[in-house]
Amino acid sequence: MSTSLPRPKDKGSSSRVVPPFDLFFHMSYLASVITAGISRYALFEAASSLPYPSTRYFREVHRLVKGLKYDYAEAFRIVGERARDDNVRFMFLRLSSALASGEPMETFFWREAQIQGEAYGEEYERQIESLRKWTDAYSALLVSASLVVIIAFLTLMVYHLHEAILLPLMVLGPLAAFAGAWIIARVAPQEPITHHMGPGSLEQRLNALLARVLLPAAVVLAALLLLLRADVGWILLTTAACLVPMGAVQMWDERKIHLRDMDIGTFVRALGGMSRAMGTTLTEALNYLDNRSTGALAAEVRRLRAWLRSKLLPENCWHHFVQGSGSALVERTVRAFWDGVSRGGDPAEVGVRSSAYALKVALLRAKRRTVADTFSWLSFPLHLVIVGLLLFSLELVGSFSRAVSAMNLPEISQDQLSQLPAMPLPGVLGVQGGLDMGFLAGFMKLVTIALTIANAYAVYSAYGGHPFKLFYHGGIMLAMTGMAFLIVPRLMDLLFTTIMA
Repeated sequence: MSTSLPRPKDKGSSSRVVPPFDLFFHMSYLASVITAGISRYALFEAASSLPYPSTRYFREVHRLVKGLKYDYAEAFRIVGERARDDNVRFMFLRLSSALASGEPMETFFWREAQIQGEAYGEEYERQIESLRKWTDAYSALLVSASLVVIIAFLTLMVYHLHEAILLPLMVLGPLAAFAGAWIIARVAPQEPITHHMGPGSLEQRLNALLARVLLPAAVVLAALLLLLRADVGWILLTTAACLVPMGAVQMWDERKIHLRDMDIGTFVRALGGMSRAMGTTLTEALNYLDNRSTGALAAEVRRLRAWLRSKLLPENCWHHFVQGSGSALVERTVRAFWDGVSRGGDPAEVGVRSSAYALKVALLRAKRRTVADTFSWLSFPLHLVIVGLLLFSLELVGSFSRAVSAMNLPEISQDQLSQLPAMPLPGVLGVQGGLDMGFLAGFMKLVTIALTIANAYAVYSAYGGHPFKLFYHGGIMLAMTGMAFLIVPRLMDLLFTTIMA
């Protein structure tokens, strides 16, 4: 009977390219499990049952060995030569050579785990540096594109621009923002933050409940306000009020996950060391582990200890421990640790090897959070200023147009226009000529909402993680846009009333 942890759902295994994050874990997993001294067949069978994108290559090897009776050296060579991912191909060819030469597999996998860790760390550092540069570039791109739109609007007070010229200039801002957000999403490290093992943490279960209530409520309330012809500002504020709670819960959950990720390596290393020193099982060693030393995992460890004392199956207890953490990194680290120890591996050695993986990933993610936090705090005030300026320019042109129309100026024919001096009254000529302010106002609403979505997606892409985090950034920016729609027109009316008085 296998004592491995239950397998979560396999996500994204159809991708051709294996994420370095998964390949790094696979090597760390094999380096941990092989300390148990199990056979090659049992080792690679365990590797072929993991629910990660890199598993399919090990599954092909296992199929060749089990079904066609190849030896492992030849099977790894065949699969490696056919692999489209360069990292997988080179690693499998090295593994084939090691198996053929008789090199000890424990030495090989530990060395490969360290090599993959270095390669993963270097690539992650490059991605973080690229992310830092592109977040800076995104801010500059957004400001520049928005200034083009604002200048185009203010030009209406001087010259009459045809819609064929004005509308493309207005679309430039959202297009530039979406392009920048897409680039940020591409250059940012791609990695899972939360696991897919059922209900998850308390916050994840709460969010699942909130989503069933608030998402339909947002759609229904927005549609109702739209039918009642409410101001777009109130529609955006109502939508934001429904989205922000889900996003806030998810942000809080991932902050706790970040702390658990930082402590999981220390926990398994300490527990493994105590188990070997005392010559006891993990269950017995856990009773002597000071709960204060487990940091952010204290509550989860306390529950794990209670479940183990209740004489439940240890693998089920560890499964619930992982499930309650909500973290993909905790899930992978505990899987490597438990599968290695439960198969007979040295607890201290398995703890060191699995914790090395956890510590490496957690420290790299902390660097990413630093870049994303800086970009996030910059994006919120920048978004508010840009939306405010866009609406200010719209209201300025509209108020100026209404003020000039109230003067009852006579129409000027082309013959009369040609006889005017070289410097006519520019504002008077610019606002006359069929300017449809209603159409421009509606189009500007679409532009600002599109900018809101693009800015929220850019910040979410910098952080990564669960999609519900998009509701947090998007909800706050929607609220800012909604308040701008409500406040800016009233300020402009007050300003022009004061001036005209």
